[in-house]
Formats: sequence, structure tokens, C-alpha cells
Amino acid sequence: MSDVDKVQIAEEAAAQRAEDATAAKAQKRADALRREPLRATATKARGTREVGLDQIHAGDNIRLDLPEIQELARSIREVGLLTPLIVRPWDTAADADGALPQSADSSAEQYRLIAGHRRLAALNALLDAGVLHFNAATCEVREGLSEAEYYALMLTENVQRVPLEPVQAARALRLLLDLNEELDASQLAKSLGLKPAWAQTHLKLLDLPAEVLERVEAGDLSVTIADLLRKGQTAGRIDETKMIDLAAKVASGEITKAQVRTEAGPPKNTQAPKTVAMGADGKPVEREADGSWGEPIMSGGSDLDRAPRPATPLSGPSPRAMSKEFADEVDTAPAIAELPIEEQLDVYLLGRVLREWGTDDYLDTLGIDRTQCEAYASALDFEERIGAIRHASWVLMENERAGVSA
Repeated sequence: MSDVDKVQIAEEAAAQRAEDATAAKAQKRADALRREPLRATATKARGTREVGLDQIHAGDNIRLDLPEIQELARSIREVGLLTPLIVRPWDTAADADGALPQSADSSAEQYRLIAGHRRLAALNALLDAGVLHFNAATCEVREGLSEAEYYALMLTENVQRVPLEPVQAARALRLLLDLNEELDASQLAKSLGLKPAWAQTHLKLLDLPAEVLERVEAGDLSVTIADLLRKGQTAGRIDETKMIDLAAKVASGEITKAQVRTEAGPPKNTQAPKTVAMGADGKPVEREADGSWGEPIMSGGSDLDRAPRPATPLSGPSPRAMSKEFADEVDTAPAIAELPIEEQLDVYLLGRVLREWGTDDYLDTLGIDRTQCEAYASALDFEERIGAIRHASWVLMENERAGVSA
């Protein structure tokens, strides 16, 4: 027998072993699925019906947080409730659900929520907002559940969710944009109950070179690192070859995220932040004025004696929006605690005004969401920050005069 024949026989044997192993694994999985369940929850009676929201009571929930209710409510209003709530009839026995809430109408059947706490909260938000046709929900009603089965079902519903992989989500968003040419990415995201910034970041993954995109799809590269590399190429700090090389190194563990940021991220601001010298009495030490705003002049140090502040706009052009370059600045903006005290006050005020009173449309014009307000304020220079405070205040004042809710 020739060496070629021996190699061929060995390859065929290896292929047969691999095929046998795959078949054995499939058989093992099938046997596991046929095995008798530990609980008979799946075979208990169930049915689907429309139930009024006032008949559904949340009770306990394994998840203590209910994030992003506003986004989910928008999605439900756009496309409806895609997944029914899971409930069981209210059991008034002392060792089960106990007495009904005082607000419950005892003449109508009442239900205890098992799964869908975020969905119920979003539906109630629509109801509280006066949106029509959202006073009831499609529910899957489970009968005869014990307390142990109740909590087991709740836990299972929470841990079995498998979100889309980032690249899958990006391709789905791109398909939807192609099918809805009248919508931009921000509008589409809102209609799906997603944050615009999240949708835009994922869509930009599709602009990556194939070699980098494949690493994201395989799970070897995070969306954060991939977006950092993309920004670095867009800004001209690295080229495509360097991007692919960095992606390979971070995927293999040769370099860290911090090293990627050093290579592809914007240069750090090496200028030391201003400080305020404090005396033993806890008050700022008086210094000779250098012409910058806020420096006390040696004539008593009162507010009236401080150097004049630069002129800033009142109701003129809007504060600058988040361009690609400015987004990089926001990413590396100093934490508020690192700024001089006078700038901390301005950042705090602007961040809070935008976060608590800025309308969604106003934030959209800046290209930020509510979690980025403080970082946005930190990245502005003095004139821009004061101008932004005044512009936001002017918009809020005009909205209030016009009866527009923030």
C-alpha cells in the first residue's frame, strides 16, 4: 500500500469518526429532550385571552430593575404587544397570593403576573399617558401552578432570553431601513423602542473591513473596541491595515483595550486642569488677576472685583451638535470632579438641565441621549458651555410660554 493510500485511508477514518461523534451528540440531545420533565408545568392547562390592565397585579419579581420602560412603551405603541404576558388566576388562599389589592374590582377575575413585568409597566405608562387602545393586554393564562412552579416559570422566562448578536442586529436594522426609506436611523430606533445611539453604533459596524467584522461576529471583538477602531480610521489616526492588525491583536489577547485606545483613540489632553488654592480658613487664596474670568483682583476679592467674563450668546445659534470629531472629545471628556470648581458648577447645571428638562427632540439635535448629558457638558469649552446653558434655558422658557411640555 502506497503512502498516498495510507493518507487517504487515515483521512476517511478521521472523517468517519467526526461524523459518528456528531451523530452521537445529536442522539444524546434528543434523548435529553425525551426525558420526563422534573415538573409537569408545561402540560398544565393554559389559554390565551384579553385581560384588562386593572385586573393584572405584578406581585413579586425576580428582577428588581425594570430598565428602559419609555423605549419599550414606544415600541408597543408602534407595533403592538408582540409577546403575551404570562399570568395565573389570583389565589386568595392565605399561603398563596393573599388578599387582593384594595384597588381591585372583586366582581371581575383577577390575575397575578408571572412574566412580563417590563411589558406591563410599559402598557401602564401608555395608559397613564392617555394613549387609547392600551387598557388591556393579551395574556397566556396558566392554571393550577404551585408557588414553586410560579417562581420557576418566572426565572426561566428571565434567563432564557438570547439577544441578537451585534452584527445580526446591525444587518436587521439595515434591512428595515432599506424597507422604510422614509425613516432615518434615529426614527427607526425610536419606533422599535431602541436608543438612537445604540442603533447608529451597530449600523456603523457594517462599515468595518470584512476581517474586523468577522471578529465581531465571532465574538472575538466587542462592539466598543470595533467602534473605537472605526472612529480612529475615520479621524485618520490609523489606516485600514493598522485597524485589521489591532483587531487581530486584541482578539488574540496580545493587547488590552487601553492599548487600543492609545493607538486609535484621540490624543489625551496633557494640560493640567486649573485648581483653586484653598487657605486654612477654607476659602480660596487671593491671587493676582491674570485676566481670566473668575480670578479675584487684589482689591477685596468680591464678585464685583472679578475679571469680566467673555461674551456668550443668549438665544443665537444652537450649541454645537455631536459631530464625529466632537463625539471623540465627549468620549475622553474629563470627569466632573477633575474640573476646577467654577467649571464643575457649569457642567453640573448644564448636564442637569439637559437630562431632566431637555426634550427628546432637543437632545436629538445635539446628537446625545440622557446618559451623555454630563459628558457632553464636560467636553465644551467655557464659551460654548455658557452659551449652551443660556440657549437651553431660552428654549425651555419659550416652550413654557407656548405651553409645550419638556
